[in-house]
Amino acid sequence: MQELANCIGFSPLEAKWEVWMRECLRQPHQLEAIVAEFGSPVHIHFPEKMTENTAEIVSAAKAHGIHLQVYFARKANKCLAYVDQAISLGIGVDTASLNEMSQCLQKNFRGDRIVYSAAVKETAAIDLAIANRTTIVIDNADELDSVKQRLRSSPSDHASLALRLRAFRFPKGQHRSRFGVDYESAIEFIRFSLKDFELSPRIRWNGLHFHLDGCDMGERIAALHQCIDIAEDLRRLDVPIEFIDMGGGLPVSYLKHESQWLAFQKCIAHEHHDASLLQSSASGAGSSNQSYPYWQPLDAARWLNGVLSSNDSGKSSVAQRLLSQGIQLRCEPGRSLMNGCGITIAQVAFRKLDCDGDLLIGLMMNRTNCRTTASDFSLDPALIATGKNSRTAAAQGRFVGAYCTESEFISPRRFHFEAGVAVGDLVVFPNTAGYQMHFMESRSHQFDLPANVILEGPFTSLENWRLDQAT
Repeated sequence: MQELANCIGFSPLEAKWEVWMRECLRQPHQLEAIVAEFGSPVHIHFPEKMTENTAEIVSAAKAHGIHLQVYFARKANKCLAYVDQAISLGIGVDTASLNEMSQCLQKNFRGDRIVYSAAVKETAAIDLAIANRTTIVIDNADELDSVKQRLRSSPSDHASLALRLRAFRFPKGQHRSRFGVDYESAIEFIRFSLKDFELSPRIRWNGLHFHLDGCDMGERIAALHQCIDIAEDLRRLDVPIEFIDMGGGLPVSYLKHESQWLAFQKCIAHEHHDASLLQSSASGAGSSNQSYPYWQPLDAARWLNGVLSSNDSGKSSVAQRLLSQGIQLRCEPGRSLMNGCGITIAQVAFRKLDCDGDLLIGLMMNRTNCRTTASDFSLDPALIATGKNSRTAAAQGRFVGAYCTESEFISPRRFHFEAGVAVGDLVVFPNTAGYQMHFMESRSHQFDLPANVILEGPFTSLENWRLDQAT
């Protein structure tokens, strides 16, 4: 179709979420109406896709007899529509701030279905968690002291705790992290916490928690086995460990072919060797090109199946050990639950040539509106030819944004515009709901944050759209 002919390198995806996204691309007039109504940029959400993503993960665990308790990592996307979806699905929410927790409770989310795992825990949030029987993930001794202080001021309250662990033993060396307590110190840490005989009856260590960067299956297997070992030892000490929470990191493959991922890496490496761009690629990851592996051989469900079915050094599988001990498995996915749930749309404001004669396309957005801490996002955006004025000839160019800095590139990559670019064209960034929309979003220059628009029916009418309550 004509409007799709002007897409710039839209990756040939074969995921189920592609259906509603391509329906959007086939209706340029509807896209124009949405931008006219809500402004540029605008984030569009399809929360129903979260249902399918959750079911696939839960089903993979169920095949092993495991009742997996899923906690949506709220930091992946701020929209309350996903909290509503989590409530309807009967899953939990992992919160990382007082506001995230408060918003969930205001939605009548059950407190015991909420986890509070913030890197720095607010006193008011600890109070709120204790009052609502929310599990608090303890990272260090000072956090534990803060919990104890709150309990002393509320003699009738109890605290549900999970201990975050690090420094697991992996074949490639010891796990290193700034978060958590060393694996080998875990038992002594919990034993020491219970020596306070006044408070120990009101401190309940319910679980163990960890989070590993990346998606290495072998590391997850090793960490789970080591956590099960600790849980067994703690139970012999009458500490009733009920669950192990393996955090997030379930993989998402955004691309169909590994060759696309390799080409993307090559392109980024080339751009970052451009001396002018090395200075301007401040994306939160520096010029070292730290990037999420946007192509992966396994999706979340098949990866989880591998984690549960594999054994370690001749022991029983992870699933067998969890079942034999009656230990619940929990996880806190963000990206994998958001896979295919959203897109971001921006409008072309201007075209110009830079000092080297390369085309710069100014978008009505800034780089934080579609950015994580990675160097770039592997999926190519789609250019929809909705502009009514003059169009450039075929050209290569870069997208630039609204912040008044030399580094304000939406992407460090050059894109090829076979049909040219006109003011008023729309640029659609696919699959951005997981971290890409909100994790780095800023109001610098006092720009309003983009509208978050929820799709609740067919794409064909504005009657099926509503603003999210978080906006």
